[in-house]
Amino acid sequence: MSKKRVWSERIGLGAVVGLALGLPCVLGLAYYLALTPEGITFNGGDPQRVGRLWMTRDRRPTGIALQTTDPAAGTEPGALCARTTFTYLSWANRLSLTREPQTCQCLTGARAVCQ
Repeated sequence: MSKKRVWSERIGLGAVVGLALGLPCVLGLAYYLALTPEGITFNGGDPQRVGRLWMTRDRRPTGIALQTTDPAAGTEPGALCARTTFTYLSWANRLSLTREPQTCQCLTGARAVCQ
């Protein structure tokens, strides 16, 4: 057997194993998100580094949404600010990936503004 054939068999076997192990995980995640309206929250106790994954719905599931929040600088020293981004994967009319403009909110400091 040539080296090329051996490597192509290994790559093919790796792809089959990856698909066999990955597909049930993806289907399980989709099923969980379909049953849980609030979705999955990551770092729920930290308002500056929170993430959330949930399924969007009308009468039936229309897509998956991801919210990410990262720390941001404020105009006042010591102000805690957070920048939030929403990303949507929708399959309702056609497959589309959209990202909303970032919003920024300061959590401390009455007059603090995000930079």
